[in-house]
Amino acid sequence: MTDERFLTPRYDVSWDDIGDEVERLGGTRVTDEDDAVEWQLDGARVRLFEDSALHVDQLGVTGERRDDVADALARAVPVHGPEDVPGLFDGAEGIGDLEHALGVLASLATSEPDPMLVEVLRRGLAHEDPDVRHAALVAASVPAWAVVRDDVERLTHDEDADVRAMAPIVLRTLGPA
Repeated sequence: MTDERFLTPRYDVSWDDIGDEVERLGGTRVTDEDDAVEWQLDGARVRLFEDSALHVDQLGVTGERRDDVADALARAVPVHGPEDVPGLFDGAEGIGDLEHALGVLASLATSEPDPMLVEVLRRGLAHEDPDVRHAALVAASVPAWAVVRDDVERLTHDEDADVRAMAPIVLRTLGPA
């Protein structure tokens, strides 16, 4: 099994805290770069990095014991689940928090549309701030849910040039209507 399984640590959890938990579980640090850290843990490789497109930290787990190790990490490190996204979006105290919530949404989205996540994504696509709409477009491109096609098509006529430019790119990633 070589597919990577991803976990999204909570925003308030530091890389040092994550490293401490991985090492408490028996992980051995194998690389330590400015933009990524990797450990070997119980037959799996664990890497911590910032997803540069979504602007969220990610834990990626690969190897024979991927699922067991990812499950152990999810119990040891506070990570987000889909149920957290509406609260992150609703509790946002500024544009950066809204963009973060949309990045978490994208990092957790599966190929099947989750109605709760779709609703938050639609709110982002309709937000009054163009930076939030742009972040929502980036988020929409990750799961590529056809269910938001009309919302994205509307943004091809947005008042903001960056949003208008991004919308057709995202439309090409969406599944069939």
